[in-house]
Amino acid sequence: MTEPLKDPRDLPMTGTMRVKRAWLASAGASMSLVAAAVSALFVVSAVIAVQGWPGVDPEDDVPSVVLSGGLPAAQAATPAAA
Repeated sequence: MTEPLKDPRDLPMTGTMRVKRAWLASAGASMSLVAAAVSALFVVSAVIAVQGWPGVDPEDDVPSVVLSGGLPAAQAATPAAA
């Protein structure tokens, strides 16, 4: 009762795809990948901006870095005249 979808004598299909149709298909796939990457970047940056990176305690970080105004002793010494 069931009939095959295609006549087996027509397989394999040896016809070529038109250039315009192939270009549109590849451009559509590329744009889908770009849109997915931009969306993922937007979501991750929004999560980090609102609540920070998940699993990282902001209180555990270094509270401050002290910068001194002077040079270390080794660099402050003047070189001996030759």
